Parts: sequence; structure tokens; C-alpha cells
Amino acid sequence: MPKKDHANRAIVFSAFFLLCLSAVSAWASVSQGLAERLDLFRDRNWVYNNVGKPDSVDWNTTFKAELEMYRISGSSYFDWYFVSYGLDGTIDVLGQIYKKGYMSGYEVCDELESRGGFPAGTTGLGKIFRIQHTRTGKSIRVAVQDNKKLGQTVVYMLTQDAWERVN
Repeated sequence: MPKKDHANRAIVFSAFFLLCLSAVSAWASVSQGLAERLDLFRDRNWVYNNVGKPDSVDWNTTFKAELEMYRISGSSYFDWYFVSYGLDGTIDVLGQIYKKGYMSGYEVCDELESRGGFPAGTTGLGKIFRIQHTRTGKSIRVAVQDNKKLGQTVVYMLTQDAWERVN
């Protein structure tokens, strides 16, 4: 599979449930190219050195953790990326908020299933899939939600530790 297709597939498999989007005081938008390099199991230093500081940080009761929000500039697909870190300092929640009208939750679910994602039920996060993380080979959960409040599709990728915090 060509590297570009592999990167695009990784974007689709990335994953978050956003309870509310707070006002952003600093709009230090992250470029699409840098944002695509975000990945589970990277550490905070890697993110800050390669992507930069977040536009905002919000406490999320679903994940029981702070979410660092990154506004994306120049993307045809996404408005925001967000990350949260586990106790070991690596990303354990990674997600994207698609631009309005780009891709529905139904379309994302179809894409996940066509790529071997195993449907694993539904929760307050939306429809859940179990997949194998492409870079590490570890089993992760991907949640897909059509967020009616935002009017956008939200995709979250969670490590096992993050998944256990949610359940």
C-alpha cells in the first residue's frame, strides 16, 4: 500500500467524544501536514516538538482527563484534532472533528469495516470498533459519533488504558 494511502487510512482510524468546545483564546492553528503525524503512543515531548502547543486545554469528564485541542488550518477534512495523555506521558486518546458535511459517521463506520475493523458495540461515545494499531500492532478501540450538538462527525482512537477509564 503506498505511504500516502497508509497515512490517509491512519487518519480515518484515529479517534474522541467532545462534550463541549470551549472558546479558544489563541488560534495558533496547526497545519494539516503536522496534524497528520499525530498518533497514539507518541509522547507529549514529541507532540510539542513536532506539532506545537495546543490552542486550548479542556477537562473532559468522559475520559477523566485533560484534552489538548489543536485547530487545523488548510485541511479539507478536519477542523480540530485533540489528544490526551496517559500516566506514562504517551497519547492514549486521539481524535478528530471532521469538517461539516465532509464525511458522515455512517461513511466512517463503513470505511472502518471495509478495512477490517471489528464492530464491538455502541456506547455513549457512539459505534465502537476494535482494530489493530498500524504502527504498534496493539489492539485499540475506535469510536465514531455523529455529534448532533456540533453537527459534525467525531472520531476517537483509544488505547486500552483510556478505554478502561471510559467503561
